Amino acid sequence: MVDGYEFVADGREPVWVPPRWMRALRTAGYDATSEGEPFFVVTHITEGELGRFATVREAFRFALEAIETGRHPESLAIDCRTPSGRAAPVVWGRPLVGMAHGALEAEPIRRVEAPGP
Repeated sequence: MVDGYEFVADGREPVWVPPRWMRALRTAGYDATSEGEPFFVVTHITEGELGRFATVREAFRFALEAIETGRHPESLAIDCRTPSGRAAPVVWGRPLVGMAHGALEAEPIRRVEAPGP
C-alpha cells in the first residue's frame, strides 16, 4: 500500500486513499502543485542523513543495503519530505525490514473492496 490504493465500499465509486505519509503532509498544508514533488530521506540515528531518493522503493532498497552492510534496523528511519521542509515519517526501526520487503517483493495493492454496513 506504499503507493496508495482505491477503496471501494459496497460497490460505490472508488475513493483514492494516498499513503499515510502523504495524508499527513496534506493535513499539514502540503500542496504538490505549489511546493513540488516530495522525496524520501533515509536517516541513521547517529550518522544523520544517508541518502535522498525520488521514490519510497529506492529508499527501501538503500535501507536494506545499509542493513546488509552492518547498520542495525533500529538505527534507521525513512521520512517523506517536501521541498519546503515539511516532513512525515514513513517507517523506522525493525518494521522497516518487513515494509521494505513487502513493497519491493509483493504484488502492489491497487484496490481494496469491502461490503457496506
